[in-house]
Amino acid sequence: MIQKAPSWILLILLIPALVSCSPSVESPYNGYLYFAKASYLARFSLRDGSFSIVENRGDKVIRDLSDFGHKRLLISEVEAINRKKTSRISWIDLKEGRSRALYSGTLARFLPDSAVIVYDDGLKLYAVSLRSGSGPDEVIFSHRLHQLTAMVVVSDDILLFEISEEGQSIIHSYDAITGNVAKLDALSQVCGLSGAVWISDLEKLACHPQIEGDNSKNYVFARLDGEPGKALPLPEGGQFVALTYVESQGILVFKEKWRSYFGTRKNYSVWAHNIRSGENTRIAKNQNLGSSVVYAEL
Repeated sequence: MIQKAPSWILLILLIPALVSCSPSVESPYNGYLYFAKASYLARFSLRDGSFSIVENRGDKVIRDLSDFGHKRLLISEVEAINRKKTSRISWIDLKEGRSRALYSGTLARFLPDSAVIVYDDGLKLYAVSLRSGSGPDEVIFSHRLHQLTAMVVVSDDILLFEISEEGQSIIHSYDAITGNVAKLDALSQVCGLSGAVWISDLEKLACHPQIEGDNSKNYVFARLDGEPGKALPLPEGGQFVALTYVESQGILVFKEKWRSYFGTRKNYSVWAHNIRSGENTRIAKNQNLGSSVVYAEL
């Protein structure tokens, strides 16, 4: 039987993991990154590296979050009901604090121009139109259990998703306007979609290169047709994972895994890479933002 710790105990355990060593000088960037830690939705300041708790989801554990437009988030969360784990997609209004459960699913993304939510239930990928008069949920792709590993929105109407099968990962694209699904074999040879972020200004994907035995390039820019670009000039020796791109400020936000000289516990820093100047700014030395974040000005 799954036992849930009281909320106050979870908060005590959460605080050390969220303690941030803020830089002595404020960063040149502003706004907030919303991220999840267990049942808590939290907010991280790009200006000074501070954080605050936004909401406690109680017995639900947040696995993933993404943008839903109009100051709202889509979240994937898990809850134990009658000793069985149940996954669902919900939304949260950041301004009013309201939330609502939408679908039974494990991962979701929103395409704003076409007003379509794409979500995965572990076996099938669905497209749901939010416009009035729309039909039933459309199955756009079927796969074996939990083979879908990542989804990245690359425009207001186009989504990339990655399917892992027999040790290989294949990236597909879905066009919400035409309904077409296509395999991107050339891009799959160049990039992995896990930890990849779309750079709208460049119309390129920032991704880990799929180069066997070569760990010299942490991240590269790649076009959707598979043409690789230059490597990003990140600090040497670091293990970086891209989290999001803030278009209004031209920065790609990373987390970096590191260990202290005498410690064994994993630590994470938060970095901002300016794609225009190439400058790297460490915003927090010890702050784990998890694997998914959403930028907002409020």
